[in-house]
Amino acid sequence: MASRTRPTVPAPSTPAFSARGARLIGQEMFRVMDRAQILERQGHHIYHLELGNPRMVPPPSVIETTMQALRSGHLGYAPMAGLRELRAAVATRYASLTGEALTEAHVVISPANLLIHQFLDITCDAGDRVVFFTPAFPSYWAAASHLGLHVTAVPLAEAEGFQLTRDQVNAALASKPRAIILNNANNPTGALYQSAMVKELASRCEEAGIWLLSDETYADLTFNGRFTTLASAQARHVVVMSSFSKVSRFPGFVPAMRWPMKRSRRNWRCPIQHSIPAFPRSRNWAVSPGWRSSMSTSPPFGLAMPG
Repeated sequence: MASRTRPTVPAPSTPAFSARGARLIGQEMFRVMDRAQILERQGHHIYHLELGNPRMVPPPSVIETTMQALRSGHLGYAPMAGLRELRAAVATRYASLTGEALTEAHVVISPANLLIHQFLDITCDAGDRVVFFTPAFPSYWAAASHLGLHVTAVPLAEAEGFQLTRDQVNAALASKPRAIILNNANNPTGALYQSAMVKELASRCEEAGIWLLSDETYADLTFNGRFTTLASAQARHVVVMSSFSKVSRFPGFVPAMRWPMKRSRRNWRCPIQHSIPAFPRSRNWAVSPGWRSSMSTSPPFGLAMPG
């Protein structure tokens, strides 16, 4: 009797990711945190240095402002660029630092990590070259990889205190990048760059037509020396970002801010609309107080909300 064989059923195939999706590399600091938490659950005491999580309690007025916003029903979506009151407070503070006529039209509110991705997405095309001064914040590498950008790493020398020097500025410009990211004060080294060299980099980027992102997230935590911000209404090639999470001690809860030129603010708002619906109004209110003060002092918190 002839044997009967069953037809082979092909195994279901898994749909392939897009080339862009396959380039998502994540961030090592979160993988380190996951491993550290496993050790903690096993009873080990771990000192967490992988993430910039301030362990101090947020200022009482920030907590109270958040609670008041929730109780008062400020739960709807905020405008895509952020609450006008928050943006105006940021503009007032930086106007006092720079002496320039800055307004809320110069300020956009966005999640910090998303903001880095947005900057590279808006200013660079796939295959373009970007420069990071290294050691560099992991989010830069993750965003560049996802967008298909080529990275030139310009090392900062430990023997020179990880300072930015003219040699490194020359090396960065020699690679002819579309954009450069400057992290000042630097994460992870803590180096605060000399004002003259930061301004030289900005000036030479303008001459060469290179976009410059000045990541000033840790500007308010400098202990020695005065920090120089690159926020300016005149710099058409510079975008400045900072974060409320460090000075407000609310990591993971509050947004970041950036300084695009007024002429290009639509370019910066649209990616927020496509990426996230908007930050809740209560989060915007939580960090509104205190951004009228100078960088050299701890911000006072106490902006009143409408009823």
